[in-house]
Amino acid sequence: MEEQHTPLHNELEKVLNELTAWMKGKSYSQGTIETNVTVVKAFLLYVNKPLASITGENATFFLNKNKGSLSTQQQMTTAMNTFFKV
Repeated sequence: MEEQHTPLHNELEKVLNELTAWMKGKSYSQGTIETNVTVVKAFLLYVNKPLASITGENATFFLNKNKGSLSTQQQMTTAMNTFFKV
């Protein structure tokens, strides 16, 4: 049976593809692209609402919820900053 995509799922795929293309265009390494896409995907699934209604406060809650090592926190913050730049 073929998986049905919701409008939110379609938007998620589109955003992740756009982020990937933008990062490739800026010559980011494949590892950095994969890390950023993973973080942004987790964020978008966490907020679970249309992109137009996502706020900086949503990002703050997400980052505060996902505590880890200093390196992990820095990677997540960088990924979120990149996402909001695109």
